[in-house]
Amino acid sequence: MNLLEKLKVHFILMRPFAVLGIIPPFLLGIALSGDIKNIDLIFQAFLVEVAVLFGCHYENSYTDYLFKIDTIETTKGKPYTSASAILPSGRASKREVLVSFVLLYGVAFATSILWWLQGHFYLSIIVWLGILISTSYNWFGKRKGLGEVFVFLTFGVLTVLYGYFSSGGSVVDVWKPLLVSIIPGILWKDFYTLDQYMDAKMDKSCGVINLAIKMLELEFKPSRYVEFGYMLINNYHLFLILIGVLPAITYIAIISSLIYYANIMIVDKNIKKGIILSLTGCFSYVMLMVIALFYTKIA
Repeated sequence: MNLLEKLKVHFILMRPFAVLGIIPPFLLGIALSGDIKNIDLIFQAFLVEVAVLFGCHYENSYTDYLFKIDTIETTKGKPYTSASAILPSGRASKREVLVSFVLLYGVAFATSILWWLQGHFYLSIIVWLGILISTSYNWFGKRKGLGEVFVFLTFGVLTVLYGYFSSGGSVVDVWKPLLVSIIPGILWKDFYTLDQYMDAKMDKSCGVINLAIKMLELEFKPSRYVEFGYMLINNYHLFLILIGVLPAITYIAIISSLIYYANIMIVDKNIKKGIILSLTGCFSYVMLMVIALFYTKIA
């Protein structure tokens, strides 16, 4: 395998498309902070989060292969990545995948130690929690039905608070971004369930336990799951506006309902397209909130 092919393999293993998942909640935290005090720190924080994210993806490929969830027979490829097929096909070795995620976690941890010495205590703690949750998910959480919980915490709570503290947010008012972080947390949790639903039959045969498998067993339609999640988010968003946590203009995110309604109509018949629509909906809903919040600051 030449250098270009090897780089392509590692590009797939990192699953860089997932960076689009952390950008909206990270920016949401920044928008909620009230003041952007240190651009350099924000940029460093984002790069560290990307390192943890890529490390998690390498580790996920490693553990799924180790626990025989990813095999030649079970890997058909997602509509947005074929990372699960890399180790079973022999295109990368277990050793290089292991070294990759240890190195990425190590860089993130070392940077967090420097931040701690500089007084950025909350950023350091969130990095440590991020590594801990990522590792816990890969080694037991995914197989024990805790995936939604970990996704809710990482793509919701931790990432919003990470953006909040990286831009100088006050710990006194941290309850506000904490409440708001529930929105991206639930949106990404719902996407994760659809993602797992696609592999539910194979995962069940491998001894995995998760919500998607239970949905399949109970013949609970993915469209109903998407519908309930989106209704919950909309009502909760309105609640945050009513109690003054979010300005009313953030409800412009309702525009993304067009994507979710399309998903509700299509996901039962075409889970692959449903997953893509779910990704698009998650990104657009939170980004519209971010744009609205920044608008209120400059208006």
